[in-house]
Amino acid sequence: MYALTRPSYAALLAPVLAFSVSIVLIRLLALRAQRGWFLDHPNERSLHVTAVPRTGGAGLIPGALLGM
Repeated sequence: MYALTRPSYAALLAPVLAFSVSIVLIRLLALRAQRGWFLDHPNERSLHVTAVPRTGGAGLIPGALLGM
Protein backbone atom coordinates (compact mmCIF):
# COMPACT_ATOMS: atom_id res chain seq x y z
CA MET A 1 0.00 0.00 0.00
CA TYR A 2 1.23 3.49 -0.84
CA ALA A 3 2.03 5.83 1.99
CA LEU A 4 0.37 9.21 1.85
CA THR A 5 2.95 11.96 2.15
CA ARG A 6 2.68 15.69 2.20
CA PRO A 7 3.01 17.24 -1.24
CA SER A 8 6.15 19.13 -2.05
CA TYR A 9 5.89 22.88 -1.65
CA ALA A 10 7.62 23.35 -5.01
CA ALA A 11 4.90 21.28 -6.71
CA LEU A 12 2.25 23.54 -5.20
CA LEU A 13 4.12 26.80 -5.67
CA ALA A 14 5.01 26.41 -9.36
CA PRO A 15 1.46 26.62 -10.81
CA VAL A 16 0.45 29.40 -8.40
CA LEU A 17 3.55 31.42 -9.27
CA ALA A 18 3.10 30.84 -13.01
CA PHE A 19 -0.55 31.92 -12.84
CA SER A 20 0.27 35.01 -10.78
CA VAL A 21 3.07 36.17 -13.07
CA SER A 22 0.92 35.61 -16.16
CA ILE A 23 -2.01 37.55 -14.73
CA VAL A 24 0.18 40.50 -13.72
CA LEU A 25 1.92 40.66 -17.10
CA ILE A 26 -1.31 40.35 -19.06
CA ARG A 27 -2.90 43.14 -17.00
CA LEU A 28 0.12 45.41 -17.56
CA LEU A 29 0.12 44.73 -21.28
CA ALA A 30 -3.63 45.29 -21.49
CA LEU A 31 -3.25 48.69 -19.82
CA ARG A 32 -0.56 49.63 -22.33
CA ALA A 33 -2.72 48.39 -25.20
CA GLN A 34 -5.64 50.55 -24.05
CA ARG A 35 -3.39 53.59 -24.32
CA GLY A 36 -2.84 52.87 -27.98
CA TRP A 37 0.39 50.89 -27.82
CA PHE A 38 0.54 47.41 -29.36
CA LEU A 39 -2.72 47.80 -31.23
CA ASP A 40 -3.48 46.03 -34.48
CA HIS A 41 -5.39 48.53 -36.59
CA PRO A 42 -7.75 47.08 -39.18
CA ASN A 43 -6.99 47.25 -42.88
CA GLU A 44 -8.74 45.91 -45.98
CA ARG A 45 -7.61 42.31 -45.23
CA SER A 46 -8.51 42.30 -41.52
CA LEU A 47 -11.38 40.40 -40.00
CA HIS A 48 -11.83 42.90 -37.18
CA VAL A 49 -13.49 46.30 -37.49
CA THR A 50 -11.94 48.07 -34.50
CA ALA A 51 -8.36 48.10 -33.23
CA VAL A 52 -7.53 45.05 -31.09
CA PRO A 53 -4.55 44.42 -28.78
CA ARG A 54 -1.95 41.99 -30.12
CA THR A 55 0.02 41.24 -26.95
CA GLY A 56 -1.86 38.26 -25.44
CA GLY A 57 0.91 35.67 -25.73
CA ALA A 58 3.59 38.00 -24.38
CA GLY A 59 2.15 37.66 -20.87
CA LEU A 60 1.59 33.90 -21.01
CA ILE A 61 5.01 32.76 -22.18
CA PRO A 62 7.05 34.08 -19.19
CA GLY A 63 4.51 32.62 -16.75
CA ALA A 64 4.61 29.22 -18.43
CA LEU A 65 8.41 29.20 -18.50
CA LEU A 66 8.56 30.19 -14.85
CA GLY A 67 6.19 27.35 -13.97
CA MET A 68 8.44 24.82 -15.65
